[in-house]
Amino acid sequence: MINYVTVSDVDTYAQNVADWASRDTDTKDKHVYTANIYLNNKKLVAIDADNIPDQVVRAGCELALMDMSDGIYRADTPDITSESVKLGSLAVSTSYSNNTSDNSAQLNFVDALLKPYIPSGNVFALNRGW
Repeated sequence: MINYVTVSDVDTYAQNVADWASRDTDTKDKHVYTANIYLNNKKLVAIDADNIPDQVVRAGCELALMDMSDGIYRADTPDITSESVKLGSLAVSTSYSNNTSDNSAQLNFVDALLKPYIPSGNVFALNRGW
């Protein structure tokens, strides 16, 4: 796995984000690890692992902060707050809390930063095997 972003990168990027600064090293490592999983799953191309482009690092920082606040990979299933069942004349009633947050705008921003490095549908690996 390529480490596109490090805790040090996020520390610098998020120096004015009190919530990030207050986290312990293990927690920061977890969020950065999750960000790197997201970036590796994008199968970015044309990137030298020893010289990661700034916009890819920034995307990784945004992902780590997003994971800290809402989670990158999370289930969007609301909690059931009340439920009613009636058998005669069949009546069903269920209420859900609206505790899910929408991070699609943030992910769209991250994907826009990564766009130059995300392969199009026309790109494929060529292995000549010589």
